[in-house]
Amino acid sequence: MNLRPALLTAALLLSANAFANNPALSKDEFDQLIAQPFKATNGKSGLIVEIHLKPDNSAVARKGYNDIGTWRRNGDAGYCVRWNKQRLDERCTNFVKQDGKVLGVAPPGDVTWWIERAE
Repeated sequence: MNLRPALLTAALLLSANAFANNPALSKDEFDQLIAQPFKATNGKSGLIVEIHLKPDNSAVARKGYNDIGTWRRNGDAGYCVRWNKQRLDERCTNFVKQDGKVLGVAPPGDVTWWIERAE
């Protein structure tokens, strides 16, 4: 039995309650994070996806999910992306810090992703 998704979901639920107390990444921290591909772990499914937000506003998802799309900046510490295969609507994510980790937060404040540097 794989407990990782269940533990991750529990941690994300606790994190969502503390969202208001977590500082957003600074513009510089966000720029450093997206300068290279990063790994995002989905809190509900445990799916791990490597995302690359390129300077030409193209986006590439690979490994656990493969897709291409376009992205735009959303404030200092967030982005919105429109994937070609997944959906036609735009999805936005902002990044906050909690206990030394970076979390992806989708409106209305739900923590949906754990963010790490890609290997």
